[in-house]
Amino acid sequence: MIRKMRSLLGLGLALCLMLPLLAQVSPGTAGQEAGEEDSVVYPKVTFIPFPDVIITGTLTMPSSSFYLSKPDAKFSSLVPVRADMLPELVRSADSL
Repeated sequence: MIRKMRSLLGLGLALCLMLPLLAQVSPGTAGQEAGEEDSVVYPKVTFIPFPDVIITGTLTMPSSSFYLSKPDAKFSSLVPVRADMLPELVRSADSL
């Protein structure tokens, strides 16, 4: 009984190891089964000319006075600050 079980297990293991070998594509038909005929090589840089496009206008930059004169926004805190927060942090660090 054990001998039959071992032989069946060996046969199953051999089949499992042989299946990837059977799935290999032969060298003469590589790529043809997937629908590819030839490999396509694309250039690294593609230049697209736009001869009929004319852009008119002036380049405007924001003045530095806008950045310097802008007031800082001030918001009230939405989280109330607790008075016992610092001692609690120290105690939690000591417990580590």
